[in-house]
Amino acid sequence: VYGQSMTFTATVTGTPAGNTPTGSVTFSDGAATIGTGTLTGGKASFSTSTLAAGTHLITASYGGDANFQSNTSAPLTQIISQATSTVSVTPSSSAAVYGMPLTFTALVTPSTAGGSAQFFDGTAVLGTAPVASGTAIYSTTGLLPGAHSITTVYSGDTNYTGSNSAAVAVAVTQI
Repeated sequence: VYGQSMTFTATVTGTPAGNTPTGSVTFSDGAATIGTGTLTGGKASFSTSTLAAGTHLITASYGGDANFQSNTSAPLTQIISQATSTVSVTPSSSAAVYGMPLTFTALVTPSTAGGSAQFFDGTAVLGTAPVASGTAIYSTTGLLPGAHSITTVYSGDTNYTGSNSAAVAVAVTQI
């Protein structure tokens, strides 16, 4: 799951048996280097929690030493799934007079999520706003007098799933 720490371990063996390779191993995601580990007892490890959601081809490349040649492993397919998100919506006021500006704030958890949030009055779309630092803001003066049920739908992004808020009630009265 995105954000979860994982450790990759490479084992480097040498011939003849009993000789242990020394040096380091470079771990790569495709062509991009993601970290290195120092060989201890023929093993090198690297931990990360920053791989984006999606499929990654991880390889380990041993650089060689005075006794052993360099070598690269076959790729390991590592699939990182999206982390879950939650969203809530808060109105600037739960009671307003027609024509009064109302601001709806969507709070997305975790705050590192991107994407957009769509604001609804029942099933009618009010508007869409980008999510920045876990917050999306939509303002309107167009709610007609009556009871309104406001919800927000967070779209999700590469690393986080989408989510829906609970409804909040807003009452708009006539002037």
